[in-house]
Amino acid sequence: MYNRIIEKKIKRYLSIFGCVLLYGPKYSGKTYLGKKYSKSQYFLANENNNNLLKIYREKEILNGEYPRLIDEWQVVPEIWDKIRHIIDMTNDNRGLYILTGSSILYNKDKVFHSGAGRFGRIKLDTLAFCEKHKCFINFNNLLNNDNYDLSEIKLNNSNNILDFLISGGWPNLKKEDYFNDLSNQYIDSILSMNVKEHINLNYDGSISKKILTSIARLNTTQIKKSKILSDINEVLDIKTLDKYLNVYDSIFLIFDIHHWEINFRSKYKIISSPKTYLFDPSIGLNLLGINSKEQLLSDLNTYGIYFENLVIKDLKVFCENNNAELYFYRDNKGNEIDAIIHIPNGKWIPIEIKLGVSYEDAESIFKRMDYICSIVTSKQSNISNKPLFKLIITSAGYNYKINGDYVINFADLDLF
Repeated sequence: MYNRIIEKKIKRYLSIFGCVLLYGPKYSGKTYLGKKYSKSQYFLANENNNNLLKIYREKEILNGEYPRLIDEWQVVPEIWDKIRHIIDMTNDNRGLYILTGSSILYNKDKVFHSGAGRFGRIKLDTLAFCEKHKCFINFNNLLNNDNYDLSEIKLNNSNNILDFLISGGWPNLKKEDYFNDLSNQYIDSILSMNVKEHINLNYDGSISKKILTSIARLNTTQIKKSKILSDINEVLDIKTLDKYLNVYDSIFLIFDIHHWEINFRSKYKIISSPKTYLFDPSIGLNLLGINSKEQLLSDLNTYGIYFENLVIKDLKVFCENNNAELYFYRDNKGNEIDAIIHIPNGKWIPIEIKLGVSYEDAESIFKRMDYICSIVTSKQSNISNKPLFKLIITSAGYNYKINGDYVINFADLDLF
């Protein structure tokens, strides 16, 4: 298995909270990490264990050496409050339990306490690119060093990005040749079991897949529901579509990046609906029938869209583990920045994501970013006047610096 960016946070939370909740999409490595940091385990997805629960043998579940892992806890949500009580009644009450779960949907009538102060929640994603490949430009060092030297940085193989987009960030995939089978089965099982389980209506698997495929086509945009309804060409009302989208969100198939909100009193009106992304680019490419590097290279528009999906997904992982926030910026005058990392101390980094840029193109992009940043800072009171630096992330080419700003090949960017 791979070292994960999230592991520092798991160790820190185990020293702070009585219980750590690991949640996220199926097959993202939650159970593996839960086992790695626990000393005893109980697996609620096991049929025999479920039979035990029916006769309330809770000691079978809760008793064991700490930290104790309880996998897929939402199968029996009553254990949440029982764990909260154990934490309150235990003197040395840090790091007692680890819970894992693949959904935020559970029977909330059976959970009576929020767990505030007792439970630490950690979101897990599929592998980030730098978790699978050795990268050479440490992003934290970049943030803390005005004179970061790129001249000696070894270039990674950019073909790795293409391979990663196609095969996905699945931590347990032993042979990348099997990625298409895995993605097909993953999509089918998620739609036929998990989505169906939570849709309180006459579930239609074909419509569910059409909706997800429409999202794959509209990926990285501010998706309008009317566009999805037009795209799938089915008789479906907005309320029913909302139910599907809410379930996709609750089982982590999709995620949103929100606009960096600014209180404008000028002609620059914010376009504030979120941008939607798929949790792993390989799922969207599979839905679109793209399963080889050759296909992706023959469609540079789709390549650019899914490269952005990969970069945003991994930057989100970085932000979630470094007390930072990830946004985008767009207004009705056509001013746009693909991503903005906002650090709690008010510092911020605007980021443009490109498949490739020449030196001259990079200079032009940075000038345009300067103009947009001046609009942003004139209306935002809780940030420093200038960004820490501006950044262009590319899928190919060399790493270099222009007047304090950086152009970096994503294949070299280490987010640990």
